[in-house]
Amino acid sequence: YVLREVELKAGDEFKAILYKDGAVDSYWYGSGEGNANFLVTEDGTYTIYFQPYWNNGWNGHFWLQKEAVEESTAAAPEESTAADDTTSPATPDEESVEETTEEPEETTSAAIADGYYLVGSISGVNLWSVADVTADRMFVKHDSEFSDNEYVLREVELKAGDEFKAILYKDGAVDSYWYGSGEGNANFLVTEDGTYTIYFQPYWNNGWNGHFWVVKETVEESTEESVEESVEASTEADTTAEPTIEQYYGDANGDGVLDVTDATLIQRNLAHIEGAEINAALCDVDGDGDVTIADVTLIQRYLAKYKVDGRVAAKFGA
Repeated sequence: YVLREVELKAGDEFKAILYKDGAVDSYWYGSGEGNANFLVTEDGTYTIYFQPYWNNGWNGHFWLQKEAVEESTAAAPEESTAADDTTSPATPDEESVEETTEEPEETTSAAIADGYYLVGSISGVNLWSVADVTADRMFVKHDSEFSDNEYVLREVELKAGDEFKAILYKDGAVDSYWYGSGEGNANFLVTEDGTYTIYFQPYWNNGWNGHFWVVKETVEESTEESVEESVEASTEADTTAEPTIEQYYGDANGDGVLDVTDATLIQRNLAHIEGAEINAALCDVDGDGDVTIADVTLIQRYLAKYKVDGRVAAKFGA
């Protein structure tokens, strides 16, 4: 397949999707190996060639060809001669050009400090390029009792379907990428609209993998009620037996509902955060005998309505 005349900038990243029957059927990454987006290194207009089943295998592959820019070389003979023989002072137009070129061009690189930044699809807007990096998406150091290498970014507005990762911006360029799964090069997938606090460890468990904990900020609701209503509710609670809650794989907090709070609770438990207790039997959704970040990923993909393997949302013990 081919896509022509694509304007790209250095730092841009992309992949391909197969859109089928009204939904995303599969992703095709740019490296041909693993789940790494294709990284553009130079501004330009490109033709992109794409093979979804490269070498008759399951890996996709991209070839990029930068389109040449034709420059005009036509010049009138009189102008050429005049340029050779004339030593007159610069015209006002020439002086104007000279003054303009003396001012340095402002770039994003000069405007932001070295550090960790959030990039991705943020509230439905594609902000993957280093040119899109802004100071309000910089992670700040977070004092944590579990790690001296943790960062935090608060009040991030995200929508279901958004994806993101972190970059280390250093010396005017991207030094490295940190993906959201903790394993491999998969972006963190958001499954529910909301305002989030994102905790980030670039060297999780003292290894080379990064890791994110994404906590949805709660909206406080008014609990005011009349004395009569309070007494009535209390009486009903005393005389009514609690209903039996069905148990499902992935329902980490046991409330009978599988949602993003369950995925977050498992992440916090894996990070040994105090109070993050889970039912391990319910959380082992891939059935490998252990609760790992792979289980969290399966739950997130299920909530985003992707096809997943395992027993996510299946009735426990069935």
